[in-house]
Amino acid sequence: MPTASSHHQQNRHAASPLRDPVTMLRHWALLWAAGSALAVAAVALRLLVELWLRPLTWDLPGWLGVSGLVGATLLAASIPVGLMAGRLRGEPPPSTFALAPGPWPGGWSAGPGFIVLPTPWVAVLALGYLSVGVGVLPFTPDGDGLTTGPGTWLGLLALMAPLAGLVAWMTTRGPQVALTPDGVVLRPALAARERVIAWDDIDLSWASGLRTRRLPLAADSRAGVVPLSWLWVDPTFLAVALRHYATHPAERDSIGSDAGLRRLHAALARPIVDAIPRQRAADSEETTPA
Repeated sequence: MPTASSHHQQNRHAASPLRDPVTMLRHWALLWAAGSALAVAAVALRLLVELWLRPLTWDLPGWLGVSGLVGATLLAASIPVGLMAGRLRGEPPPSTFALAPGPWPGGWSAGPGFIVLPTPWVAVLALGYLSVGVGVLPFTPDGDGLTTGPGTWLGLLALMAPLAGLVAWMTTRGPQVALTPDGVVLRPALAARERVIAWDDIDLSWASGLRTRRLPLAADSRAGVVPLSWLWVDPTFLAVALRHYATHPAERDSIGSDAGLRRLHAALARPIVDAIPRQRAADSEETTPA
């Protein structure tokens, strides 16, 4: 029997504005924009600690100066990281896909399909990296204090270069799962070439729940594995959607269209036994009198 909690979960997803793929894409972009703004704040806070607070600790006893500087450094780093993490903790992964191709991002799929967006949680790791890295930049002595110099700004540019590359990669060709009429496209984080898993090779009838951050596309894992930690999608929705197309060949031609996405959500809103023919057939055999 459905519980109050399960009804609340269904209603939460049904009412979520992220069910609209265009709204979801814009919202995802806003989350990355928030991460970019917090990156500027992370640099400013750490420069404040290094250029203003560090010189003040020179006149303090050693134990007090070190503990004060360490505490201020941790506080400066935790503010942007904590704000971004808190923002994302209030954002449940969406139960929908983005459409491809589109005006942006166009590099995720070569043809019509549904794409899964990369997780914005990567921004939390990037903010931590930035907060730590600014502290090792070279500063120029200026009387009783420190100031920035050409070496500081060159070092900051070098520090930002990997982050700029990460953002460009994640928003164009980053970790991806795409559903196409021909199968599931997998582009792992560290793989240069993508892999297409045909729908006939996918079997998720074994999956009754998701307790890990990896989703094998078959019971023996030979078909492929989806790295859920890199993706911004509800893992249960993804698994059920993949199972739906694997068991309904007639629905695959609609993958990549707005109408096809609406049909998918309508199909997944039905009871699960209506979405899995083999399960319905097995139940009928068990209840048929001899």
